[in-house]
Amino acid sequence: FIDRFNQGLISEEGVLNFFFDDLIVKDEASAGAVSMIKFYDYVKSPEAVKRDFLALEKIKKVAYFPGKSGSNLKTKMNLLLQLLQDETRFNRVLIFARTRTIANNIFKYLTRKFAEETIRVIHANKAQNARINAMEAFKAGEVRIMVATDVVSRGIDVSLVSHVINFDVPLIYEDYVHRIGRTGRALQTGEAITFVTIAEKYHVGKIEGIIRQTIPIADLPADLDITETPFVESQAMLREIDDQRKIADPTFKGAFHEKKSVPTKKKRKPRPKVDPRSRAWKLKRKR
Repeated sequence: FIDRFNQGLISEEGVLNFFFDDLIVKDEASAGAVSMIKFYDYVKSPEAVKRDFLALEKIKKVAYFPGKSGSNLKTKMNLLLQLLQDETRFNRVLIFARTRTIANNIFKYLTRKFAEETIRVIHANKAQNARINAMEAFKAGEVRIMVATDVVSRGIDVSLVSHVINFDVPLIYEDYVHRIGRTGRALQTGEAITFVTIAEKYHVGKIEGIIRQTIPIADLPADLDITETPFVESQAMLREIDDQRKIADPTFKGAFHEKKSVPTKKKRKPRPKVDPRSRAWKLKRKR
């Protein structure tokens, strides 16, 4: 059966139908999510796949959207800091970032606000021993905040994680399920919080379609410092929104489409002035 799958003779959907009963997923909401799982994930760790999707119902999901003017990195940092101030509620937190650069920036920012020994960051650039030591400290409760990228998210198996915070929305939508599946384990409840910008709302809609659930928008803290979005960052997000609309409608040109260049007339070079003292001027006078 697996050989036929590897040869492309059986689709992923066919494989999932074959294993559907083994996945012990009976409700329609989870079935929609299961249809998006890659077969190799199931083969590699079937128990992990079951846990991720069966835990969805036990996880409280919310999103924070600061509006157009506040959709920026600085506002996200301010919101993250404000939430983490409640150390009793946020007692063991996983923060996911899309890239290593963002993960490192979050780590550096938080170490200026909290005790450095309570925070770790892991990603593909970290040595394996450093990642293992960080995970052991997180499991033991010595580390309260762990910042990670999606590359290492599936290797995180820690119980009693109180919160998963998506600093940004994953572009591979199945990663959302893998991210939030790190909380709500061992029959515990958990909470998944997602920070959303105007350019990421599109991806949230796609994720909601996969998990067949609506992610409610939570009210922002009243005293949150919402920073005005810088021009460059705002333009980048608007360009991303244009790209999203082009995918939905190929005829849409948008504000950032390439404009046709208008041919300009070549300017005639001015005739050089002749120095009266030159030989050419004297010859011209004789004529």
